[in-house]
Order: sequence, then structure tokens, then C-alpha cells
Amino acid sequence: MSAPNKHYDPVEVTALSPGEIAAALTEALAAIAGALTLDELKAARLAHAGDRSPLALANAEIGALPPQARAVVVLRYWEDLSIEQVAVILQCSAGNVKSQSARALQKLREQLGESLPELALTD
Repeated sequence: MSAPNKHYDPVEVTALSPGEIAAALTEALAAIAGALTLDELKAARLAHAGDRSPLALANAEIGALPPQARAVVVLRYWEDLSIEQVAVILQCSAGNVKSQSARALQKLREQLGESLPELALTD
């Protein structure tokens, strides 16, 4: 029997800088403000959402976390597992899950919080 994810090859993602996030936001807001018709507004939205949508930005930042922190965030907040369940899956203590979670969320808040305040990043 093979181990879970034996052939898993994670893709490393480079974190976006606050400047890149701010520039993308400014560009999108300008395009939306310049739209004169509903069709232009839809086109602007599609052109500027893509890989820079709030969800895509959050996914990129989560992907840039260290592997253990990324696993904790995905299991706790994406899969909605309890601290104890995550600890069992990752074979670590509940305290380790709590500390990894707190550090990862703080890093995500620093990277995304000011540029994307609509993202609810809560413990």
C-alpha cells in the first residue's frame, strides 16, 4: 500500500508584494471607474479579476506559505476541521496547530489585509 500523496509534487508560489497588490487594485478601480456602459463594466471586471481576484490573491499567498503552515490553513479554514482533527492528520500537537495557524494568519493579514480588507481572515 502506498502512502497518501506519495507522488504529490507541490508547486512553489512566490508571494505577491504589497506594491504589486496595490498596483493591481489601482488599475482595476480605474478601469471600472472609466466604464461608461454595462458591457464596458463587465469587460473591465473580467479583464481585471482573473488571477488578481481577491480569491486568487488569497490562494497565491496561501500557496506561498511554508508547507506545514499551508497544510494547517487549508485543513482548518478550507476543510473546516477542528484543531484536534488537524493535529491527528498532521501528527503533531494541538498547540503546534494553534501556533502554526496564528503565524500563518498573521502573515496573510500582513500580505492581504490592507489591500483586500473584504477578506475575512479570522482565527
